[in-house]
Amino acid sequence: ILPNLVDLSYFEAAEADADYPTHGVRIGYCGTPTRKDGAEDLLRAFQVVHSKQPTAELMIIGDSVGETQLLPNLKKLAMELGVESNVIFTGLVPFSRMPGLLHSCDILALARPSGIFAEAGFPTKLGEYMACNKPVVLTRVGDMTRYLTHQENAMLAEPDNPADFAEQILWLIDHPAA
Repeated sequence: ILPNLVDLSYFEAAEADADYPTHGVRIGYCGTPTRKDGAEDLLRAFQVVHSKQPTAELMIIGDSVGETQLLPNLKKLAMELGVESNVIFTGLVPFSRMPGLLHSCDILALARPSGIFAEAGFPTKLGEYMACNKPVVLTRVGDMTRYLTHQENAMLAEPDNPADFAEQILWLIDHPAA
C-alpha cells in the first residue's frame, strides 16, 4: 500500500523511450532537480558509480517550470565532477513521455537530503518509480521507511551521504537479479 495517488497502469504499460538508447546501466531521476530532491548529491553519488562502472549513465528528467533554469548549474557540476559525457539532461518533457523515459532506466533514484521538507509526506515521484517496477534507491527520510524495507523493495541510503547512495546503486548493479 502506497500513500499516494498514481495511476499505476499509466506507468506499468509504458515502453522504454526509443529516443534515448542506453549504452550501459542507466540511473534515472525525474522532477524538478533542486536541493530538496538531492540533485547535487545524486550527481556526486554518480561520480562514484561512474568511477567503478565507466559505462553507467545518469538521466535527469525535468527542470524548473519557472523562469529560473536549474540545469545550467547541474551541467556545470557534472563537468566539474568529470561525468558530463555520461549524464543526460532531458530538460522539461511532456508528462506523456515521462513513463517511457523512466522505463529507459535500469535504476531509479531519489537522493532527498535530511530536513523539514523531506520529513513530511511521500513523494509522488516515488509512487511513479515503484509503478515502473524498477529497482529504486532512495534516502531514509520521511514516511518512506514506514512503507519500504532495505533490500526488500528498495535500497535505502543515508541522507546527505553521496558515498552511501553510490554504494546502494553499485550493489544493485552487482546484483541485477536481486
